[in-house]
Amino acid sequence: MDLAVGEKYSSSRESGGDRMMQSAAVRKPKSRLIDLDADAKAIIFRTVVSRFMFPDFSVYGSWMVDRLRTIWPGVNERSIIGWLRGCSESKEYHFVKTPHAVGMAEVTYQPLTSIAKVGEIFVIVDNKMREKSLYEGCAIYGEFKRWSKTIGSGLIGVGVYTDVPLELIECAIGKIKKQEISFVDVR
Repeated sequence: MDLAVGEKYSSSRESGGDRMMQSAAVRKPKSRLIDLDADAKAIIFRTVVSRFMFPDFSVYGSWMVDRLRTIWPGVNERSIIGWLRGCSESKEYHFVKTPHAVGMAEVTYQPLTSIAKVGEIFVIVDNKMREKSLYEGCAIYGEFKRWSKTIGSGLIGVGVYTDVPLELIECAIGKIKKQEISFVDVR
């Protein structure tokens, strides 16, 4: 933590009237975006993120479906489009887009409680403009954070199927905490 020495000030005691000089140390928080240039910060925080609607498939469909087929290779194109269409109309999913990135998150509730948890399903970027697309992917995570707060969730699961490095996600939404998950493959 950086400390900056503040101006010296004098204080007097009412009883004795003597003066003593003191210096105040003021804590300055470090910016999480210290390594990013101004253009990158502008893209992350000023990119318009909007809900993905079915007509958007004509613009994003070709590269988006190809990328999703690399994530789920055994699923055909028709099934992916049908699933995405259903998710775009559901309130349990937050399917959003920027000019060069798309992302989807879902809300789940813990059993017997109303505690919500938001989990990333994917955030993918158009490979044509890789660097700008990555920053737009960060903007999608910022939207996930906003949506998470509006539905009362305190957690967002990230880093599952994403093109955005974890370091950039941290710049957009805050410190990422890691948790180990145990599982058994029963195939």
